[in-house]
Amino acid sequence: MNGTPSSGTCKTNRDGFAESMKDVKVWARKLERGSMRWARESNVLTLQWVDNRPVSLITSIDYANDKKDVERRTKTKGVFEKKIVSQPYAFHRYNQYMNAVDRSDQMLACHNVNRKCYRWWKTLFFHLIDMATVNSFLLFQSHRNSDPGNPALHRKSTYTIVDYREELVRQLCGLAEYDRPPLNEQVQAVPPPDQFCTAHLPKTAANGVRRNCVVCYVEGRGERKVSTYCTAPQCNRHMHVAGEHDCFAVWHSRDYTGKRS
Repeated sequence: MNGTPSSGTCKTNRDGFAESMKDVKVWARKLERGSMRWARESNVLTLQWVDNRPVSLITSIDYANDKKDVERRTKTKGVFEKKIVSQPYAFHRYNQYMNAVDRSDQMLACHNVNRKCYRWWKTLFFHLIDMATVNSFLLFQSHRNSDPGNPALHRKSTYTIVDYREELVRQLCGLAEYDRPPLNEQVQAVPPPDQFCTAHLPKTAANGVRRNCVVCYVEGRGERKVSTYCTAPQCNRHMHVAGEHDCFAVWHSRDYTGKRS
């Protein structure tokens, strides 16, 4: 490892992984929780330990014989109970000191600017931006906790990295803090979801076909048959167009709460 002591989990299909330990699924199929095996090549130790599933770890720091008892919650005959299992100390050390890196990876997994690129350096560039954003967010949170009396640092109790990213983008683009971002003038505005996009025209049914007015029926005025209907595909219902009850206008009003399905 180029003279740098290190320790970390690894997949068995990686180049250089010990050939004698690649059959991990077959090996761990009938083993109990806490079972382990190891192989050493020069100063590199490869460990495999059975927890919920078999886990592989490569280290140049720890030893195979160092162990630690840990508590696990297991299910036996439908009943959960606590059980003490043996854990290689290398896994304990990894969980103890690698938490920050794992947390960073978790935060980057859901919210990132990374995109697939043909050039490797672009992917690295996007990843460095994400890492800088996460690190700055953690520093900002630490600064807020150390200076709670500063009104400029006050944020909502549920302030997350998503809120921080939005605030950061607004500052970089010179946008207002809470206003909606401006729209691109070259992009046609999308109509509101309650606005009809097709023509709603009344028409008389062919051959004098008469059916119940949908509005009168919903409003409890009984079955009143009419031959007029709306031609829009999302309507296609018979209704009064004029008269005492202008059902056509009622049906297409925004305040109408009847069933349109």
